[in-house]
Amino acid sequence: MNKNKYSTPLLMLATILAGMLSPMQSAVNGQLGHWLQDGNACAVISFASGLVVMFFIIIARKETRQQFASIPTLIKKRKIPLWNWFAGLCGAMVVFSEGASASALGVATFQTALISALLLSGLLCDRFGIGVEEKKYFTPWRITGALFAVIATIFVVSPQWHSTSF
Repeated sequence: MNKNKYSTPLLMLATILAGMLSPMQSAVNGQLGHWLQDGNACAVISFASGLVVMFFIIIARKETRQQFASIPTLIKKRKIPLWNWFAGLCGAMVVFSEGASASALGVATFQTALISALLLSGLLCDRFGIGVEEKKYFTPWRITGALFAVIATIFVVSPQWHSTSF
């Protein structure tokens, strides 16, 4: 049962649009990391700019301001499970890896490997009910799709295995 106030097609569209921006994020962070010669500094700049954007969104939306203001109370009452704070660490690792390797690997190679890993870990999250409204079990279709993603990653990455620049 989907308790979200937005429709599934709208959520899928938003997800597809965000997915289309992901390679651009990798490209920008990869170049920034290359210019700075430091994936950590790149991640700090990337998160700082994202924080500024989120700050303006919080200021602009009354509902978001109220939700943001309720966070300290939710923390004090232990309404937010501790494992939910792990998401920021996960995001930091993605941004760090973009800054450290996307420029050297190439955006398509980086994105293909990232998407394959995201799919595999997403299947595990669905299966064990981590961060989802209900568990989604492994099915032949889901496993086949994941295998295709892994095979696609091998095809995209394998030419670089033989390259001296890898």
